Amino acid sequence: MIQTARIQTYLMDSSALPDPLDVPEKLHTLARDRVEKIYRIRHLETRKQSFGAGLLLDYALGQQIGIRRPYLLAFNSYGKPVCGQAVFNLSHTEHFVIVSIWEKTCLEEIETGLSIGCDIEAVRMYQPKIARRFFTENEYACLEKAEKQTRDEQFCRYWTRKESVIKMTGLGMSLPIDLFDISQKSKIIPDRQKLAAWQETETGQRPENRQAANLLQSGKIFFGEYSYEGCCITVCSTVDRFAPKLLVVEAG
Repeated sequence: MIQTARIQTYLMDSSALPDPLDVPEKLHTLARDRVEKIYRIRHLETRKQSFGAGLLLDYALGQQIGIRRPYLLAFNSYGKPVCGQAVFNLSHTEHFVIVSIWEKTCLEEIETGLSIGCDIEAVRMYQPKIARRFFTENEYACLEKAEKQTRDEQFCRYWTRKESVIKMTGLGMSLPIDLFDISQKSKIIPDRQKLAAWQETETGQRPENRQAANLLQSGKIFFGEYSYEGCCITVCSTVDRFAPKLLVVEAG
């Protein structure tokens, strides 16, 4: 039976890792830029997050893409990592790191124009001031109307959807998150007036930004959503083909 390629998301508990500075032999398998970054980080938990992200990416590239060590990472002008033809994205929260990656098989090549963004956040108390400042009026109204017992998770889910979209475009926080509405999981609703105004700015006229604006208006943006130990996880892509479950990789 021919298996259809899809986006698989891996998760690792980075808090269970040792301090990478205590196990330098395990750093040799990681990309050079990742190792250099780890040595620059002073805070232990942040250092372990970076270490976990490197280990998980190393695992995913080998498991799904067949890319063997040593490999090189590159970054676009906004810092999104790329590695050869692999299509993937990374995210982390306090204790967990995730990698979402396209399963490339010998029977099916990468989809044309495929892009992936992912985000993981721990569910915390709803913050109306942040929602009012950064979200669309409709998103804010939906949160205010939500049942109190579900509002915290809904707020987190909205945030991870927003983050996954801006990461998928490769623009990160340079793409204003109030340019589009994500209150409906099945589709993104662009604010065409705000998008048009943004495209008139010097930033919005850059080729990669025009491409992102066109993508937001196309409606060809899909979400895969997961939950894990008090965290919301959202994966965003230009194709609607997400693995049904997370795959948890043991730390170390």
